[in-house]
Amino acid sequence: MIDIPRPLSKAPNFVAILRTISFSFNPFPEAPESFLPCPASMKEDAMKNGQLKPAYNVQHGVDAEYITWLTVAPELTDITTLIPFLKRMEEKSKFKYLKIVDDAGYESEENNQISFIKPSNYEISKTRKYKNDISRIDNMDYYSESDLFICQNEKKLTANGVKIRKSKTGYESVKTIYICEDCSNCNYKSQCIK
Repeated sequence: MIDIPRPLSKAPNFVAILRTISFSFNPFPEAPESFLPCPASMKEDAMKNGQLKPAYNVQHGVDAEYITWLTVAPELTDITTLIPFLKRMEEKSKFKYLKIVDDAGYESEENNQISFIKPSNYEISKTRKYKNDISRIDNMDYYSESDLFICQNEKKLTANGVKIRKSKTGYESVKTIYICEDCSNCNYKSQCIK
């Protein structure tokens, strides 16, 4: 790693660094045959005539209005492109950003650990309808010492098990499953269970 002040754009030799990066940039580092888009990433033609076209995901990193890195990937979504993008940029530019800000398209538990991402439900979570929705666990009282939630009907939702999901990148996400002790004869059941 070269010793460059943060952010990169404040470095006295910023333009020289950008030139070095751009000369070493190769959007297709693998052989062309390994870069074909998968069938799942085929997109419908804009004319809606049944023709499919390959879909590539173009990512770019920006620092002080300058594009500092660019990649092209055969991935369908942004979620799985962030970490490889950052690793390749760091490897080629010999520079690591300490603070990364992304849009909601990159939101995942794995990506949230390395960057600041505005949650995709951020705007809707501020609405009165969302805040008054009793079926949402976000709107229930949580007691960490007992690891339980209390619903609108003052019933306990206790941990019933753990669900482990492994992402395409190999990241393991652990989610705790909570169930209510008794929902029978509950006046809120139709609003709570949808």
